[in-house]
Amino acid sequence: MSNCIEGTLTAYGVEKWTKKDVLFFFRRCAFSIPFDRIAQHQNINDVSNFVSQQFSLAETVDKEPRPDWADWTLSDYTEDQQFAEQRVDFFTNFLKSSRTNGIRTKFILFWSGHFTTQLNVYECSSYMWQYYEVLERNCFGSFKTFVKEIGLTNAMLIYLNGVQNTKTSPNENYARELYELFTLGRDNGYTQNDIAETARALTGYNGFVEGCASLSFLQSTFDDGKKTIFGRTGNWGYNDVIDILFEEKGTLIAKHICEKIYRFFVSHNVSENIINELSTLLIDNNWELKPLFERLFSSEHFFDSKTKMAQIKSPAELFLSIANELKIPVEDSEYQWVYFGMAELGYELFNPPDVAGWARDREWINNSSILQRQSMSRNFPYLLFDRNKELLVNFAKSLDENHTDVDSIVQNIGDFYLANSYANEENLMKAVIAFKGPVPENYFEAGNWSLDFEYADYQVALLIDYIFSLPEFQLH
Repeated sequence: MSNCIEGTLTAYGVEKWTKKDVLFFFRRCAFSIPFDRIAQHQNINDVSNFVSQQFSLAETVDKEPRPDWADWTLSDYTEDQQFAEQRVDFFTNFLKSSRTNGIRTKFILFWSGHFTTQLNVYECSSYMWQYYEVLERNCFGSFKTFVKEIGLTNAMLIYLNGVQNTKTSPNENYARELYELFTLGRDNGYTQNDIAETARALTGYNGFVEGCASLSFLQSTFDDGKKTIFGRTGNWGYNDVIDILFEEKGTLIAKHICEKIYRFFVSHNVSENIINELSTLLIDNNWELKPLFERLFSSEHFFDSKTKMAQIKSPAELFLSIANELKIPVEDSEYQWVYFGMAELGYELFNPPDVAGWARDREWINNSSILQRQSMSRNFPYLLFDRNKELLVNFAKSLDENHTDVDSIVQNIGDFYLANSYANEENLMKAVIAFKGPVPENYFEAGNWSLDFEYADYQVALLIDYIFSLPEFQLH
């Protein structure tokens, strides 16, 4: 399918910048932001500078604190210290960080769907944390360094059988995925012989002391014979493989990675011209990712109207954006509910269904999942109604200076959540009816109603509930 998004990588004009652009940027590049932080980003002087500042902040803000169990081996565990409990605690803190540092959270999850491993394969909380640290450290940095580090994580060595890859019994699993998924793309610039020879060069990482302990390199299991990879022959080892790959196949790597980024953050249908420009930018910046992100996410192409509301939200994007935008004062138990709810919809953190990662875009929706997504989403406004009713009214007031005009309030809340608002008059009429709820019509006719009315918080919850029921709400 052709790409109909217009615009180039030229910076988006600040004169066009609106509240909707603020929301769009943070919904795509993060998990949105609290409603009361939108105004601070409305009056900017330069879109490129704004985007650069946001990524610099995401890159430099304090990292997640290292847990006590980050390097535990199997012998460090006791009966009351379970892997599952540690994971849920970590996931809870990680999801909570989506409110304060959503850009980094979003990009860590993006890369976890690219450099995939599965928790239910390696079954070690320490391996999970060490893998996470590599994602966190490299998500905006050098892609080449990223590739080099990720392949030596304990999680990856277990998941893609590197620990079983020896000179007497080579295992080609990681070599194949290194090319097919992580760098070049399927059947793109490599041969079966390249895979076989690469597997030989990746041997030696077989040192195993006990469960969940770090795997070490053993010279005795390394194949020190000559290998020919992409036409170059030598006694190659792990680092040589990465160097040769990027030297010989740089253009193919750049295009594959830029397409992956584009499909995730912009559109499922790629623009070849944009991909070519981004690929050149990535290579020219010595594989540094941040300049690519800054250029793409400040461009007129990214902010084109056809980009907006063109993707189906993942479960993470759906739930976390709702919670963050409304500033729902969720406790740890609610974030655990979000974690398990995401998993129920097919998005289990750091445990994708297979090596290809999670579903994307249209694959998230079917006849049963759409109903489940709507039902689970619609719990949020009532959770807020129970926890902090005032936030609902403050949310509505932040969108409209006129606190007495029902039609205007309903329209503005619809504009906040939906790119095309209610799309038609019928939906708008239903939204007004939902908002008026149990309040008698004469209150509105007599001009006795405002957002300071006794039941206004419940009315806002009813309207949000209605909006969350619309199919358009599943898009962003």
